[in-house]
Amino acid sequence: MFAAHRIMIIMIIMMIAAVLLAIALPPEESRTYHRVTVAQVAATQWTHVSVCGTVALVKHEADGDTHIRLEDGRAFIVAEFVPYHPLARPALRQLIRVEGISRDDKTHGWAEVHPVESWRQVSSCGAQ
Repeated sequence: MFAAHRIMIIMIIMMIAAVLLAIALPPEESRTYHRVTVAQVAATQWTHVSVCGTVALVKHEADGDTHIRLEDGRAFIVAEFVPYHPLARPALRQLIRVEGISRDDKTHGWAEVHPVESWRQVSSCGAQ
């Protein structure tokens, strides 16, 4: 009888601890990605961007990164996929929207989204 009572008290304590832990943890971080065109990435004030374009080149680098040349017909950026964000890679000529961190790669002289945090295929760069 004493053992059953003890188990019930332990279970109640564990349930209370689980509720307190759930309350104490911050909600999952959500980011706002600001829509910018390929041409605007280089000069944008936003750190987190959403950019739409056509995949013109897919290049796998020795360090495990994958560089995607994303074009809009006038300009290009490099969208960089990194191993610590395990995402599928888009295919050549796909129209996609990438979301990630905007950067200026001074070594190569181009604007980039690095790392890409998410992406999806789209049918147009309009309201999607």
